[in-house]
Amino acid sequence: MKYGLSAMLIVQNQRLTHQSKHITEWHQHATGQLFCIQRGMIIVETEQAQWALTPATVGWFPAHIRHCAWSVGEVEGHSLQLNHDDAPAFAGVWPADPFMMSLME
Repeated sequence: MKYGLSAMLIVQNQRLTHQSKHITEWHQHATGQLFCIQRGMIIVETEQAQWALTPATVGWFPAHIRHCAWSVGEVEGHSLQLNHDDAPAFAGVWPADPFMMSLME
């Protein structure tokens, strides 16, 4: 049996630093977006749901999904914008282990 791997391309790696009550208006990306937060909390809202990203969680938001966000307290974290053919087509937030957190830095 042959297994194929599709390439994942990191389009942008951005450090997040936001003051308390920072607001990011509704927008979308041509790529998927993976977030992790080391300090503070970010609320991310799509047209379908709302999630709280806290330390030791990761959030995935697929390409072309409209979303907005706001910070609760001062926030530090990372955001990766990824092109990946096999990435999940649904948004969500999941626990992240220390290995995943170190990869995001």
